[in-house]
Amino acid sequence: MRSGTSKIAVYKFADGTVVQRSAACPHLGCLVHWNSFEQCWDCPCHGSQFAPDGAVLNGPAVKPLAAAE
Repeated sequence: MRSGTSKIAVYKFADGTVVQRSAACPHLGCLVHWNSFEQCWDCPCHGSQFAPDGAVLNGPAVKPLAAAE
């Protein structure tokens, strides 16, 4: 999604909770995309993966997705 000029990664949990994070990978800034098979955010540049809430699952990223602005 887009919020102004920012691109946002948005996930809605089964209980209705909505999480919004920056779609920019903290490793090098590439835009993450949703992987519906593994239920995570994937970075196409270097393979980092993030949980629906933005937590790091696999590196090389070491920081979670930033909070959406």
